[in-house]
Amino acid sequence: MVVRAASPDVLAHAANPRAPDQSDQDADQSLYLIGRPPLKDFLRFAKHQAIKPPRTSALTDAWQSAQAVIRRLEVENRCRR
Repeated sequence: MVVRAASPDVLAHAANPRAPDQSDQDADQSLYLIGRPPLKDFLRFAKHQAIKPPRTSALTDAWQSAQAVIRRLEVENRCRR
Protein backbone atom coordinates (compact mmCIF):
# COMPACT_ATOMS: atom_id res chain seq x y z
CA MET A 1 0.00 0.00 0.00
CA VAL A 2 1.34 3.37 -1.00
CA VAL A 3 0.19 6.44 0.85
CA ARG A 4 0.01 9.68 -1.12
CA ALA A 5 -1.70 13.00 -0.83
CA ALA A 6 -4.71 13.40 -3.11
CA SER A 7 -4.14 15.57 -6.16
CA PRO A 8 -6.96 17.39 -7.97
CA ASP A 9 -6.86 14.92 -10.89
CA VAL A 10 -7.29 12.01 -8.47
CA LEU A 11 -10.25 13.73 -6.85
CA ALA A 12 -11.78 14.37 -10.28
CA HIS A 13 -11.27 10.71 -11.18
CA ALA A 14 -12.99 9.64 -7.96
CA ALA A 15 -15.95 11.85 -8.82
CA ASN A 16 -16.24 10.25 -12.28
CA PRO A 17 -15.43 6.55 -11.80
CA ARG A 18 -15.27 4.23 -14.78
CA ALA A 19 -15.22 0.48 -15.12
CA PRO A 20 -11.84 -0.98 -14.20
CA ASP A 21 -9.72 -2.38 -16.99
CA GLN A 22 -6.65 -4.59 -16.94
CA SER A 23 -4.28 -1.65 -16.42
CA ASP A 24 -6.22 -0.70 -13.28
CA GLN A 25 -5.93 -4.23 -11.95
CA ASP A 26 -2.18 -4.29 -12.59
CA ALA A 27 -1.56 -0.93 -10.90
CA ASP A 28 -0.01 -0.68 -7.45
CA GLN A 29 -2.48 -0.37 -4.63
CA SER A 30 -2.62 3.18 -3.37
CA LEU A 31 -4.36 4.99 -0.58
CA TYR A 32 -5.10 8.65 -1.19
CA LEU A 33 -5.81 10.65 1.93
CA ILE A 34 -7.52 13.99 2.06
CA GLY A 35 -6.55 15.89 5.16
CA ARG A 36 -4.06 15.01 7.86
CA PRO A 37 -5.41 12.29 10.11
CA PRO A 38 -3.77 11.66 13.47
CA LEU A 39 -1.54 8.58 13.53
CA LYS A 40 -4.08 6.50 15.45
CA ASP A 41 -6.83 7.26 12.90
CA PHE A 42 -4.47 6.57 9.98
CA LEU A 43 -3.47 3.18 11.40
CA ARG A 44 -7.08 2.23 12.10
CA PHE A 45 -8.18 3.26 8.60
CA ALA A 46 -5.35 1.35 6.90
CA LYS A 47 -5.97 -1.75 9.01
CA HIS A 48 -9.67 -1.86 8.17
CA GLN A 49 -9.56 -0.71 4.53
CA ALA A 50 -6.44 -2.34 3.06
CA ILE A 51 -6.70 -5.76 1.47
CA LYS A 52 -3.21 -6.63 2.73
CA PRO A 53 -2.31 -4.00 5.32
CA PRO A 54 1.41 -3.41 5.86
CA ARG A 55 2.96 -3.84 9.30
CA THR A 56 2.12 -1.14 11.81
CA SER A 57 5.78 -0.11 11.93
CA ALA A 58 5.85 0.51 8.16
CA LEU A 59 2.65 2.56 8.33
CA THR A 60 3.99 4.53 11.28
CA ASP A 61 7.23 5.28 9.41
CA ALA A 62 5.26 6.47 6.35
CA TRP A 63 3.02 8.68 8.50
CA GLN A 64 6.01 10.19 10.35
CA SER A 65 7.79 10.89 7.05
CA ALA A 66 4.70 12.63 5.72
CA GLN A 67 4.41 14.69 8.91
CA ALA A 68 8.04 15.77 8.55
CA VAL A 69 7.37 16.95 4.99
CA ILE A 70 4.26 18.83 6.10
CA ARG A 71 6.16 20.55 8.93
CA ARG A 72 8.97 21.55 6.55
CA LEU A 73 6.50 22.96 4.01
CA GLU A 74 4.66 24.89 6.71
CA VAL A 75 7.92 26.48 7.87
CA GLU A 76 8.92 27.32 4.29
CA ASN A 77 5.49 28.84 3.67
CA ARG A 78 5.71 31.01 6.81
CA CYS A 79 9.18 32.23 5.79
CA ARG A 80 7.86 33.38 2.38
CA ARG A 81 5.24 35.66 3.88
